[in-house]
Amino acid sequence: MDKIELIELELSELNRLAHLCDRTKRCADATKSQTSDEISNTLECDLNLLHENLSKILDGFADEINETGMITPVDSELSKIPFDLILGRKDENDYE
Repeated sequence: MDKIELIELELSELNRLAHLCDRTKRCADATKSQTSDEISNTLECDLNLLHENLSKILDGFADEINETGMITPVDSELSKIPFDLILGRKDENDYE
């Protein structure tokens, strides 16, 4: 496999695992017991950590790519809304 295929596979696995954590957290939230609360809190921390780490990687990678001049004004505009959401500069309600 070449690098891009491995990256796509890694992203796919991260997506699958994040959805698994989210579904498990929702089930734990619905159960409402001390054990389920602990599980829910742990999964919430895991999801927050994943989001923070991926945001840092994405932001750093985008900065490096931008410095090479490969990003066109069109690319920049297409990425503006996703980056605003990912980096927490705006939330989904800002686009309603």
